[in-house]
Amino acid sequence: MSEYREAFERLWNAGATDIVPNSKSEHAADLISVFFQKASSRVQIFCKNLAPTVYDSDELLFNAISAANRRVKIEVITQEGIPDNSKFCKELESAGKEPSALVNFINRTSLPASMNELEFNFIIADDHAYRFEPDRNNFSAFACANDKEKVKILSSIFDKLKEVIILHAASAAS
Repeated sequence: MSEYREAFERLWNAGATDIVPNSKSEHAADLISVFFQKASSRVQIFCKNLAPTVYDSDELLFNAISAANRRVKIEVITQEGIPDNSKFCKELESAGKEPSALVNFINRTSLPASMNELEFNFIIADDHAYRFEPDRNNFSAFACANDKEKVKILSSIFDKLKEVIILHAASAAS
């Protein structure tokens, strides 16, 4: 286990509100792995493309599948659609076929143009942890293990994005 992951887990367990820099792909994988390991109700991901350097790490995959098996609701929105070779997607879809799993890849293809222009990406776990990337094209983010107010805001944004995708799909079908 990396020192970075251990330090973030300590913050999570202590209820600390420290802001942690998160600008290396291996650190992002460590942090998101902790999100999946510790989550009890939900993980929501809004990202550019499920970068394999982050989402296809063995430990993250293991913890994501374990979360799905614990009935943690996992929702994913990608700005560029889901890559065909995504191990993360394939593994979670397999786990999602279990009757008890709550896995939802909300969009299979790219988003409406207005949503593709959003510069930020984020992931939240339960009602307190988040990772926020202000510029999706510059892999530099920050995270906090315990900030209910910011998670509430990000969750609201995620829910609005889902609504727009549903409306867009309905209008395209008619």
